[in-house]
Amino acid sequence: MKIILLAFFPVFLFGQNTEIMGKLIDSKRKSEIAYANIGILNKSVGTVTDDQGIFKFNLSEKIKDTDTVMISMIGYENRLFEVAKFRKILSKNKVITLESRSYNLSEITVIPKGNTTELVGNEKRNEKVGVSFANNNMGHEMAVLLKIKERPTSVEKIYINITKCTFDSIFYRLNVYEYDKKKKLPAKNLLPEPVYINFTKSETEKTLVIDLSDLNILVQGDFVVSLELIKDLGEGDINFSASFFQSKGFIRRISQDKWEVAPFKIGAGIYAEIRYDE
Repeated sequence: MKIILLAFFPVFLFGQNTEIMGKLIDSKRKSEIAYANIGILNKSVGTVTDDQGIFKFNLSEKIKDTDTVMISMIGYENRLFEVAKFRKILSKNKVITLESRSYNLSEITVIPKGNTTELVGNEKRNEKVGVSFANNNMGHEMAVLLKIKERPTSVEKIYINITKCTFDSIFYRLNVYEYDKKKKLPAKNLLPEPVYINFTKSETEKTLVIDLSDLNILVQGDFVVSLELIKDLGEGDINFSASFFQSKGFIRRISQDKWEVAPFKIGAGIYAEIRYDE
């Protein structure tokens, strides 16, 4: 018997909804910013901008004027607004700008490549147990904790096992986060630029390999890897290999929502190649 566990759950909004709509652009280049996260912080209300930078989502009557709208994108400075101010801005101008983030030299770390490699995470391709995105809420994330020793370590490659795919192709964002051991949840995103994974149906029949070696990603201990839904793939079905009790899993239901521990102590079939010195 095959077990499919849904890692995400539908979000229900009650009462009268107000539609919020606008466009996100780069403040200097004036170009659209695709696939940015926008939503009410920790409130399960949000979305992802489309490939033209356009966003649209509904605010229920439960959302307060003092709640916080957060807009974020790798490579840009976050923007925060009170809901009331955000509504006012959009009533006058449907365009919101983000400023590209400038990095100080002190923030840039050159990683000396170690001479030892290791695979960590759920390597086994399990055809009997799987996890899946339960709906098309943009910004959904399915994540897994990868445990390593506390030492400077380079993340070289990410591997993903998919056991079923009826889409012609898939398109997700890959994220790599620090792990907050006190809160026991994902924390800061470590990627210097967005990483998108785009594979055909036939390619998903084998283990997917995402090479991150050029991004100079340094972790000092346990870290988290996620897949994020950022584009409606249309009609279809996809299942990711999973294992019980192998790696801790996390979910984020929609853009800017809070992280939660995945139910059933199950982790998706995601693993990594790491490099370090002995």
